[in-house]
Amino acid sequence: MAIFKEKKYRCLLNIPSEVLPGITEKTQNSILTLTPPITAQYLRVLPKQWIGDYPCLKLKIIGCKYKEGCNVPLMKNLPESAYSASSSYSEKYSPSGVVEKRDGWCPYYRTNCWLQINFEEKVEITSIEMLLTYWKTALYSLQYSDDGLLWFNYSKTDKKN
Repeated sequence: MAIFKEKKYRCLLNIPSEVLPGITEKTQNSILTLTPPITAQYLRVLPKQWIGDYPCLKLKIIGCKYKEGCNVPLMKNLPESAYSASSSYSEKYSPSGVVEKRDGWCPYYRTNCWLQINFEEKVEITSIEMLLTYWKTALYSLQYSDDGLLWFNYSKTDKKN
Protein backbone atom coordinates (compact mmCIF):
# COMPACT_ATOMS: atom_id res chain seq x y z
CA MET A 1 0.00 0.00 0.00
CA ALA A 2 1.37 3.40 -0.96
CA ILE A 3 0.00 6.44 0.83
CA PHE A 4 0.73 9.87 -0.59
CA LYS A 5 0.80 12.91 1.66
CA GLU A 6 -1.96 15.30 0.77
CA LYS A 7 -0.95 18.91 0.39
CA LYS A 8 -3.10 21.34 2.26
CA TYR A 9 -5.23 23.18 -0.23
CA ARG A 10 -8.24 25.44 -0.33
CA CYS A 11 -11.19 24.93 -2.58
CA LEU A 12 -13.30 27.89 -3.58
CA LEU A 13 -16.83 26.72 -2.93
CA ASN A 14 -18.62 29.66 -4.53
CA ILE A 15 -18.82 27.64 -7.74
CA PRO A 16 -20.83 24.45 -7.21
CA SER A 17 -19.03 21.19 -7.87
CA GLU A 18 -20.69 19.72 -10.93
CA VAL A 19 -21.01 15.94 -11.10
CA LEU A 20 -19.94 14.70 -14.53
CA PRO A 21 -20.75 11.39 -16.28
CA GLY A 22 -18.08 8.71 -16.45
CA ILE A 23 -18.27 5.09 -17.57
CA THR A 24 -21.45 3.09 -17.04
CA GLU A 25 -21.97 -0.65 -17.29
CA LYS A 26 -23.12 -0.21 -20.88
CA THR A 27 -20.32 2.06 -22.15
CA GLN A 28 -16.74 1.20 -23.03
CA ASN A 29 -15.23 4.68 -22.89
CA SER A 30 -16.73 8.05 -22.02
CA ILE A 31 -15.71 11.33 -23.71
CA LEU A 32 -16.65 14.62 -22.09
CA THR A 33 -16.15 17.85 -24.02
CA LEU A 34 -15.47 20.65 -21.56
CA THR A 35 -17.53 23.73 -22.36
CA PRO A 36 -16.06 26.03 -21.25
CA PRO A 37 -12.57 24.47 -21.42
CA ILE A 38 -10.36 24.49 -18.32
CA THR A 39 -7.26 26.69 -18.41
CA ALA A 40 -4.87 25.71 -15.60
CA GLN A 41 -1.61 23.97 -14.71
CA TYR A 42 -3.16 21.41 -12.33
CA LEU A 43 -6.22 19.20 -12.67
CA ARG A 44 -7.87 17.00 -10.04
CA VAL A 45 -10.37 14.25 -10.77
CA LEU A 46 -12.56 13.32 -7.79
CA PRO A 47 -14.56 10.08 -8.19
CA LYS A 48 -18.08 10.36 -6.74
CA GLN A 49 -19.71 7.06 -7.72
CA TRP A 50 -18.30 3.85 -9.19
CA ILE A 51 -19.12 0.34 -10.37
CA GLY A 52 -17.14 -2.37 -8.56
CA ASP A 53 -15.04 -2.24 -5.41
CA TYR A 54 -12.88 0.80 -6.17
CA PRO A 55 -13.21 4.06 -8.16
CA CYS A 56 -10.41 3.35 -10.64
CA LEU A 57 -9.44 5.72 -13.45
CA LYS A 58 -7.65 5.59 -16.75
CA LEU A 59 -7.74 8.88 -18.67
CA LYS A 60 -6.86 10.60 -21.90
CA ILE A 61 -6.88 14.38 -21.55
CA ILE A 62 -7.05 16.44 -24.73
CA GLY A 63 -6.24 20.13 -25.15
CA CYS A 64 -3.37 22.43 -26.02
CA LYS A 65 -0.28 24.09 -24.57
CA TYR A 66 -0.81 27.33 -26.49
CA LYS A 67 1.95 26.35 -28.95
CA GLU A 68 0.09 23.69 -30.88
CA GLY A 69 -3.39 22.71 -31.98
CA CYS A 70 -6.03 22.22 -29.30
CA ASN A 71 -6.64 18.56 -30.02
CA VAL A 72 -3.48 16.92 -28.66
CA PRO A 73 -3.04 14.42 -25.79
CA LEU A 74 -1.72 16.45 -22.84
CA MET A 75 -0.51 13.52 -20.71
CA LYS A 76 1.65 11.88 -23.38
CA ASN A 77 5.12 13.05 -22.24
CA LEU A 78 4.55 13.89 -18.58
CA PRO A 79 6.99 12.35 -16.06
CA GLU A 80 5.73 10.02 -13.32
CA SER A 81 6.25 12.82 -10.80
CA ALA A 82 3.48 14.83 -12.53
CA TYR A 83 0.87 12.47 -11.06
CA SER A 84 -0.19 12.37 -7.42
CA ALA A 85 -3.20 11.07 -5.50
CA SER A 86 -4.90 10.86 -2.15
CA SER A 87 -3.74 7.22 -1.92
CA SER A 88 -2.92 4.28 -4.16
CA TYR A 89 -4.18 0.68 -3.93
CA SER A 90 -0.79 -0.75 -4.92
CA GLU A 91 2.26 0.05 -7.04
CA LYS A 92 0.46 -1.50 -10.02
CA TYR A 93 -2.36 1.05 -9.59
CA SER A 94 -0.17 4.08 -8.81
CA PRO A 95 -1.21 7.59 -9.91
CA SER A 96 0.94 7.46 -13.05
CA GLY A 97 -0.98 4.33 -14.08
CA VAL A 98 -3.83 6.61 -15.14
CA VAL A 99 -2.28 7.09 -18.60
CA GLU A 100 -3.35 5.13 -21.64
CA LYS A 101 -1.74 1.68 -22.05
CA ARG A 102 -1.30 1.26 -18.27
CA ASP A 103 -3.54 -0.46 -15.70
CA GLY A 104 -5.14 2.71 -14.34
CA TRP A 105 -5.11 4.34 -10.90
CA CYS A 106 -7.07 2.95 -7.95
CA PRO A 107 -7.12 4.57 -4.49
CA TYR A 108 -6.54 2.57 -1.32
CA TYR A 109 -9.11 4.66 0.55
CA ARG A 110 -12.43 5.12 -1.21
CA THR A 111 -13.62 8.24 0.61
CA ASN A 112 -12.42 11.72 -0.35
CA CYS A 113 -10.15 10.27 -3.01
CA TRP A 114 -8.62 12.28 -5.83
CA LEU A 115 -6.09 12.03 -8.62
CA GLN A 116 -4.01 15.08 -9.48
CA ILE A 117 -2.11 15.88 -12.67
CA ASN A 118 0.53 18.63 -12.94
CA PHE A 119 0.89 19.60 -16.60
CA GLU A 120 4.06 21.59 -15.71
CA GLU A 121 2.71 24.68 -17.48
CA LYS A 122 -0.66 26.28 -18.05
CA VAL A 123 -2.72 24.31 -20.58
CA GLU A 124 -6.20 24.47 -22.04
CA ILE A 125 -8.13 21.25 -21.41
CA THR A 126 -10.89 20.73 -23.97
CA SER A 127 -11.98 17.13 -23.33
CA ILE A 128 -11.52 14.21 -20.97
CA GLU A 129 -11.87 10.62 -22.09
CA MET A 130 -12.39 7.95 -19.44
CA LEU A 131 -10.94 4.67 -20.65
CA LEU A 132 -12.21 1.28 -19.55
CA THR A 133 -10.65 -0.32 -16.45
CA TYR A 134 -11.71 -3.38 -14.43
CA TRP A 135 -13.61 -1.15 -11.97
CA LYS A 136 -15.33 1.90 -13.42
CA THR A 137 -15.85 5.47 -12.22
CA ALA A 138 -19.46 6.32 -13.11
CA LEU A 139 -19.60 9.90 -11.78
CA TYR A 140 -16.84 12.36 -10.95
CA SER A 141 -16.12 16.04 -10.45
CA LEU A 142 -13.17 18.19 -11.47
CA GLN A 143 -11.04 20.80 -9.74
CA TYR A 144 -8.34 22.94 -11.31
CA SER A 145 -5.58 25.23 -10.08
CA ASP A 146 -2.81 27.47 -11.38
CA ASP A 147 -0.53 26.96 -8.36
CA GLY A 148 -1.59 23.64 -6.76
CA LEU A 149 -2.80 25.43 -3.62
CA LEU A 150 -5.91 27.40 -4.54
CA TRP A 151 -8.47 25.13 -6.22
CA PHE A 152 -11.65 25.84 -8.17
CA ASN A 153 -14.53 23.45 -8.76
CA TYR A 154 -15.33 22.99 -12.45
CA SER A 155 -18.82 23.83 -13.62
CA LYS A 156 -20.25 24.24 -17.10
CA THR A 157 -21.30 27.72 -16.01
CA ASP A 158 -17.75 28.50 -14.80
CA LYS A 159 -16.80 32.15 -15.22
CA LYS A 160 -13.09 31.90 -14.17
CA ASN A 161 -11.87 30.48 -17.48
